[in-house]
Amino acid sequence: MATVTYDLKELSRLLGWNPAHCKVIVKQLGADPNGPISEDIAAKVAGKIRRPWPPQVEAEAEAVAS
Repeated sequence: MATVTYDLKELSRLLGWNPAHCKVIVKQLGADPNGPISEDIAAKVAGKIRRPWPPQVEAEAEAVAS
């Protein structure tokens, strides 16, 4: 099973949130915002800004692929 990771720009786009704010939250969670961001950290960032995780776009794509 492949581990899903995101870069900061991709994460902020998926969440529809400012990249600088995402960077601060990723740092607060103890992760490196300049490296790959794990799905676990991404979910925690989404929770802090009260956004659904996984984003609807990905959930719909997975449903279509199944």
